[in-house]
Amino acid sequence: MGETMTANQRSIQRTIVRTIVTVFLITLVAALQAVPTATGQTAGRTVTVFGTGVVHVLPDQVNVRFGIVTVDLDPEVARTDNARASAATMNAVRDLGIEERKIQVDALRIQPFREYDPQTRRTVDRGFQAVRDVSVQLNDLETLPTLIAEIVNRGANRIHGIAYELQDAEAAEHEALREALENAKTKASIMVEALGARLGVVLQIREQGTIAPQPQLLQFDTSVANKSLALEDANPDAYASGEIDVSAQVTVVFAILPKGPKTEN
Repeated sequence: MGETMTANQRSIQRTIVRTIVTVFLITLVAALQAVPTATGQTAGRTVTVFGTGVVHVLPDQVNVRFGIVTVDLDPEVARTDNARASAATMNAVRDLGIEERKIQVDALRIQPFREYDPQTRRTVDRGFQAVRDVSVQLNDLETLPTLIAEIVNRGANRIHGIAYELQDAEAAEHEALREALENAKTKASIMVEALGARLGVVLQIREQGTIAPQPQLLQFDTSVANKSLALEDANPDAYASGEIDVSAQVTVVFAILPKGPKTEN
């Protein structure tokens, strides 16, 4: 009797173990099948798109780089003449209310000055030249024509460059990035809807890069020998800056859902 009860107990134990194992396997399979359903996705069905965004922004800052160059056979005279012209030029800049922190003055350079003579086809010594370069940053672009006219009138005889920039370039980059993401979403929606499906959630985003705004250079003759030319050009139309383009690119991977009621991403 004891042996029969022991056999029955063993049979019951085996049945319980088999039942537990069966229930576990069924539960596991159901859980694995429920994973894509819970997330609302179908495994392996995705669409990858490349999005671009471009914003056009008017510059709100300009950097002007110019020089004062004086020449004489005597280096001391060249230096003295340059100091006088530089002082007058800097006073013209300050008279426009430009802050000192927005003015950068390079050290004076004195160097031999040689010039090519096309008639003799030889390089001729002309003495010495004293050179001083200055950079000025303007946040008021309407002041630019007056600045150029004044510095040329006071002694500046080289305009190295006028560069239009943005004070807050990061804001423009962020706007371009948002447009790139919207562009990617629009393209992905068109593609999947045309094939009888609908767009799911975002699975992956990669920023391909943002092209930061580059300074817009205004071309100038490096030598301003005719002062009246600068004075005649002291009007806004002569210094039109145009727009600065800022662009961004992204790659986005979306899930693809079967055709059905639209859900919010």
